[in-house]
Amino acid sequence: MLVLLKLKDDNPMMNRVLKETSKHRGDAQDSGISTPKPTATTYPDYVSLLAVVEEMKKDMVTRDEEVKTQHRATQERLDTSEENHRTTEENLKATKKSLEERLKVAEERLKATEDSAEERAIAGDKKIADLEAEKIRLEGRYEQKADELITAIAELTRLVNHFNPLLLRILVDKARQKVLAECSKKTWRELYEEQGNEIALQQYIQRVIVIPDEVAKFISKPSSTLREDGNVAAHHAESRDVLEAVERITRPVLRDSLECTFRWVYSQEDSDEI
Repeated sequence: MLVLLKLKDDNPMMNRVLKETSKHRGDAQDSGISTPKPTATTYPDYVSLLAVVEEMKKDMVTRDEEVKTQHRATQERLDTSEENHRTTEENLKATKKSLEERLKVAEERLKATEDSAEERAIAGDKKIADLEAEKIRLEGRYEQKADELITAIAELTRLVNHFNPLLLRILVDKARQKVLAECSKKTWRELYEEQGNEIALQQYIQRVIVIPDEVAKFISKPSSTLREDGNVAAHHAESRDVLEAVERITRPVLRDSLECTFRWVYSQEDSDEI
């Protein structure tokens, strides 16, 4: 009993249990029900009840701590979630702004590209037009030069045909000059008259110089059509051919003398061609 009193004084929870027990006992007495008085045999029940109460207190404290811990964890998660939400929202705003800026830059580049493409197209059209004009100009110039070339070829052909006999006469004269150099004669006529005839002249030539038979026979003839044609070409040149020859002279003094001679020979003083 002293132990119960001691527990009663030290533990408020025990006081509450004892009060509840007394209340039940009083209620039982009022109703005519006899209740047993606490005896030494009921002490273990109080001790057991007290242990249960203490265990409940500990459990309540533990649960209270768990609830507080869960509350703190929940609050921290909420705070973290709010922070993450703010961060996500800021990131979304930054991303949106960046995309808008990139879109603006892309639109500006597209517009610049379109403008540049249009300018290049205009420049290309102008270049094509210039090339077409240049093509027409070159075609006209080509036709002009072609006509000039045809005229020049015709004139050159005429001059070649005119002076070709003269060149052939020069060839024959050069061959005879080589023979004259070996026989100490001044003219071919003098050599021919000395030998007397064509055959004797041919044999003489072959004795004094190494020469093919065909060449010796050819140049031994007293006269030939080639030399006669050459003489005609040399003495029957057209005045325009002579004038062109004079105009090709580059030395001023010689050219003046030739021009004066040309006017005197062809009676073309004060000619517009000079």
